[in-house]
Amino acid sequence: MIMASLKNCFEKSPYGSTKHSHYFEIYEQLFSQLPKKNITLIEIGVLNGGSLFMWRKYFGKNARIIGIDMNPEAKIWQDHGFEIFIGNQTNENFINETLKKIGKFDIFIDDGGHTNVQQAITLKSLINHINFDTLLIFEDTHTSYQAEFGNPSRLSFSNLSKKFIDIIHTNNNKSLFAKETYNKVFSIEYFDSIIAFKVKKKRVDKKIVFNDAFKPQAEDFRHQNVFFYKIKRNSSATSDSEKAVPIELYSGISKIIVDSGNFVGQSRMTSEENTTVYDLAVEYEDIGGARRFYLYINNVIVAIVDDPDPLPTYNNMAIFVRGAAQCMFENIYSLTENYSQNTGFATGAPVRSAFGDEEINANKSFRKYAMSGLIQSTYLSGISATEPPRYNIFFEEFGTIMREASYFDIRYDKAYPALSAKISPTFNRIKGYTVSGFRAGSYGAEFLVFNNTDSALSLDSSSGNYLRIQGVTFTQQSDNELSVDEYFNKIGNLSDPEFSYDRLISSPEVEKEKYRDIKLSRITQGRSSFSIDAPYIQDQDTADGLMSWLTERVMKPRKSVGVEVFGLPILQLGDIVQVRHTNENGVNEIATENSRFVIYYIDYSRAESGPTMNLYLSEVL
Repeated sequence: MIMASLKNCFEKSPYGSTKHSHYFEIYEQLFSQLPKKNITLIEIGVLNGGSLFMWRKYFGKNARIIGIDMNPEAKIWQDHGFEIFIGNQTNENFINETLKKIGKFDIFIDDGGHTNVQQAITLKSLINHINFDTLLIFEDTHTSYQAEFGNPSRLSFSNLSKKFIDIIHTNNNKSLFAKETYNKVFSIEYFDSIIAFKVKKKRVDKKIVFNDAFKPQAEDFRHQNVFFYKIKRNSSATSDSEKAVPIELYSGISKIIVDSGNFVGQSRMTSEENTTVYDLAVEYEDIGGARRFYLYINNVIVAIVDDPDPLPTYNNMAIFVRGAAQCMFENIYSLTENYSQNTGFATGAPVRSAFGDEEINANKSFRKYAMSGLIQSTYLSGISATEPPRYNIFFEEFGTIMREASYFDIRYDKAYPALSAKISPTFNRIKGYTVSGFRAGSYGAEFLVFNNTDSALSLDSSSGNYLRIQGVTFTQQSDNELSVDEYFNKIGNLSDPEFSYDRLISSPEVEKEKYRDIKLSRITQGRSSFSIDAPYIQDQDTADGLMSWLTERVMKPRKSVGVEVFGLPILQLGDIVQVRHTNENGVNEIATENSRFVIYYIDYSRAESGPTMNLYLSEVL
């Protein structure tokens, strides 16, 4: 059977309908894999009935076309052979009962109210109900980005659909998602203003299979973990982000084992079959106008790389970690070109003589345990007052000062303003840490602490590295209390109103009225009191300000609401939300249209119908 184009069916529908012009191509692509006859299609949002006739024209007279709408007048389309159900798509019971009556269907189209709540509840009900292969299509999803629909929002339908990307990719792993019914989603397709979910009867199990052909052990280049590159200046750059250009010279794969850093330095004392600390060495020689690099990992040459456009040579160097990489350097040393030009296995005379051992070779000279001997010999025996150093070498114990760094932003344990403060000396003659960037304030300080050792440091009073801050402060041994009664007696004093220039800041009459309300509340509701210990409040104005802020918020009544909602993992504690729970007349029964609530507790649960969450909300005033 040759089917007419969907756009042609739309144009010839005897009743009115509205669609975006690019939808027809999207629908025909989605429907291309469906059977061409006996289709059952459900559409939410009947409106003028035109789309019902379009679908019948497109799928044929044997198609079962079903409409769902809130308007009871939509029942008139039953006279034309369509099945019509009247109800609200935000009512889960209505959706579930309707789906039970309809039974199996091939296509479900949501062209209803397009709000986040309507689309989310509809999707939840569908996935929980379906136990057959079908296609779920949500129209006009651009509303997830429109202000009149309460968006952009973390609770938008677009963001909800993105969670299924994680669900699909963890579908066959031992994960939280694999336990839920949502793993029936086989695929998601995103179009301009349309999101389509392809649902399978059951989760598709996948496994790796091989054919019977010969499989050579080819090297896998997908996950390269060794890179050698240079940074070159871009002279034509117009912005700072374009001035430095990384150019890759080599990339490859090595057996890199990552650990937490607990065993750093172990290879100096014992041998390791699979080390987690690596010797990285680079030799180079200039050949004509090019530069040839020899790259080593743990004394084994891994690559020879030629750079036809080498960078200029400078007598300085730096070592650093890029981005968020957690790489630690124990030490770094560099030899001049005297050794680099000797690419043979045996070490050149300068390095051998530094050890006083003619048998040491290049392999041993790059070992960690040999570095100390190399450095001692060169620095101690190669330096004199009459001539330059015998060996041109650079060495830095880089790892010891960069192994661990912590940022501190502390409050002094005495609540007095400090006139000056500084870090006190340690009890140990050689302290295990270095303090940098110490900046002292009146009530606290911030600074960085660098660990100079190979192990964890204790900075409390039980160790010789006790970190203390000492200073000079002005002390005043006095305690003051400010009660609600004292506060209102003061600001309600008619003889002492508060002015700023010629303007009245606080009206004593208004404050006296508030105080009368408080005393009346104590009589009718009882007295409920609490106290706040605030040692850092050092003046009366600050105390009055805090009391004013507290009374303003405690005196105003606020609503506390508990609601059970569809399990949305994007909701978090502290989120500000609005609650719309309308009755049959469309009146919000919980709060006004502009009321906002903060989530202060979340309780998760599971049932046969799917995951749910109970939100406990407090009104934001």
